Amino acid sequence: MFRSEVGRKLLIGAGAAEFVADKLPWTQSRLAPRIQWSTLDTGLFGRVALVALAGAALGSEYGGKYSVAKGALFAALGAILGNLGGYYFRTAADEATGLPDPAVAVIEDAAAVALLNATVPVVTAVR
Repeated sequence: MFRSEVGRKLLIGAGAAEFVADKLPWTQSRLAPRIQWSTLDTGLFGRVALVALAGAALGSEYGGKYSVAKGALFAALGAILGNLGGYYFRTAADEATGLPDPAVAVIEDAAAVALLNATVPVVTAVR
């Protein structure tokens, strides 16, 4: 999936869609436990499930015993921690700065991208 041009474009498109959807006024809390079908908002369950699927796909690229399961597990744990951390960061930043929530959301996304860029070289080096 990650080796094909189509797979990479689909992943980039999905990331861009999530980036926009996260800022829409009808998007429920990322910690919401239920799926809201009217707006296709999957809440925490959907976020964790999709990230676990991506982790499994990434794990399949490495081969070895339990690579798919490890990829899914670590990705799911990261999604749970990321959603909790992002929620509390955004709540605290909203209160501390008085900035509108969409502005704080963009700052949160920038922090997530910076964290990703800092960790990807480490993961690649371990491979």
